[in-house]
Amino acid sequence: MVASLVEATVANAGVLAAVTCSHHSILREIACAALAAVFTITWLHPIDVVKTRIQITKSDKCNTTYASLIRSIASKEGWTSFYRGITVAWIAEAVYYGLQLGLYEPLKQSLASQPSKAGGLSTKLLAAAVSGSFGAITGNPFVVLRTRMVANQGKRRGMASFANDVLRDEGGLLGFYQGFAAMFLRCIVLSAAKMVTYD
Repeated sequence: MVASLVEATVANAGVLAAVTCSHHSILREIACAALAAVFTITWLHPIDVVKTRIQITKSDKCNTTYASLIRSIASKEGWTSFYRGITVAWIAEAVYYGLQLGLYEPLKQSLASQPSKAGGLSTKLLAAAVSGSFGAITGNPFVVLRTRMVANQGKRRGMASFANDVLRDEGGLLGFYQGFAAMFLRCIVLSAAKMVTYD
């Protein structure tokens, strides 16, 4: 609960930073959004590590608290473990939010039948849903890898090693889209709610 609240607060700050970035081209918008996302996840990643570890804790350890888990990770794996998987997290966030936020404004303008209607609610909702879906489609493989790297409590391994595991053991390229339906719907709803609220 606490982790989710902090995560949402910092993430919203990243959204605001990206939305207020000056808009001159699609590439500039995507780059601004991606940089905001990378900045945000750099601060959030340790919280994400703790949240993921709590979620995968076995039922016989269900009384594990945040404080005890943080102490356990720090003592057994070292403080640097709170940034395990940060590289793939940077990529995942940059791709997802870069497209979600960066494509929103251009899509909103192109979907409007007239420039004066670009601010209409239906146009905003559609632009946000489409940009969010692009982010979900391209970002899901990196989210899959990030989850596996964060959950890993054994020997440190690189992104390529986990990617090989997915390709070999989890259905090839389709393995990178596990949980995609849920993420796709989540991204569309969140994108529409966020962008319409902030715009």
